Amino acid sequence: GSWVDITAPGVNIYSTWFDHSGIGPAQHAYRSLQGTSMSAPVVTGLVGLVKARYPGLVGATLQLLVRTGADDIDAANPAFAGQLGAGRVNALKSFDGKKVEIQGAWYEPAAPNPMEAAPMGMDGQPMPRPGYWAVLAIKEVP
Repeated sequence: GSWVDITAPGVNIYSTWFDHSGIGPAQHAYRSLQGTSMSAPVVTGLVGLVKARYPGLVGATLQLLVRTGADDIDAANPAFAGQLGAGRVNALKSFDGKKVEIQGAWYEPAAPNPMEAAPMGMDGQPMPRPGYWAVLAIKEVP
């Protein structure tokens, strides 16, 4: 529906299953499952990958990168055209051939502690301290 932001596979997903009717090791099994319990981890996994690549991103900026990599599947699902959000998640397209430029500025809280050194990121650049906030502009670079 119109509330959908992005879609992910959620039918016939082979997953672990705890069988309450089994006894001992027979309780631990695998089944083909379906539903949002199967598709949500796919989206969450992709968000984790994007976050690992761009650790400073949060919220809407993470969503933007996930959405820009989605496959448009309206033509394959005409009965649901316009109701599938940005499309089906595609991790490879979310990264493959993309260069993302992130511009922004960090803003300090009202009373920062001048004795506290800014932590250094993996790239050797200073990172904001907890409590800082940022304004970022993200665009795909051709």
